[in-house]
Amino acid sequence: MESRNHITNLQKEKLWKDYLKAAELLTINGDKVVLQKQVTELKEKTKDNEYIIRAKLQEKDSEVQNLKEQATNARVALLKDPKKIS
Repeated sequence: MESRNHITNLQKEKLWKDYLKAAELLTINGDKVVLQKQVTELKEKTKDNEYIIRAKLQEKDSEVQNLKEQATNARVALLKDPKKIS
């Protein structure tokens, strides 16, 4: 009877060790999946942010271009009629 319990205990110990190995592997893979998901989300956010930044830069470039045109038009008007300065 003792040898039967002894074998059972050895089997339990082996099963426990195998379980721990499997749990460790699953945890690593679980972390990997979570990290991959986070990377994907960050890439999407980065793309969204880049799109927003490009749109705002284009808007600012357009504003700068409009100001340049206004300044050029004002200079031309002043050159045509210097009396408008005062």
